[in-house]
Amino acid sequence: MKKVVKVVPLWKRIFAYVIDAILISIIIASPLMIKETGESFTDFVNLVLSSEFWVATIMVGVLTMVYWTFLEWKFGQSVGKIFFKIKSVNVNDKQMSVSQAFIRNLSKLSSVILFLDVLYMLISKGNLRFFEKISNTKVVGVVEGE
Repeated sequence: MKKVVKVVPLWKRIFAYVIDAILISIIIASPLMIKETGESFTDFVNLVLSSEFWVATIMVGVLTMVYWTFLEWKFGQSVGKIFFKIKSVNVNDKQMSVSQAFIRNLSKLSSVILFLDVLYMLISKGNLRFFEKISNTKVVGVVEGE
């Protein structure tokens, strides 16, 4: 039987995210972003202004959202969350809907928004990121036993 733990330490959430970010970088981002940038600033600017760069960036964003949305909707866990035995659920401790999974992960598209999202969690009560609050979801720990 699985026991649900209500409050998950922030360090578990951070390390689960880091594992997922590394996995996404290796599997999704790396193949799409491989391109020689050259050695000058002008070469870098030309790369950033190219349509190939923006198509790859959009594809990485879409695939990143698919990764987190699908895994958290279908299983309640990403690879990082499985490793740290934590799970995303709706506020009633049930499986979340696809739209809830999508909304709760929108902040992961931007480091700035994600930082503000985590900052909200640190200064507010309830151990919830802002995007978790508006999606009516939360992260819980899962303990095997009993």
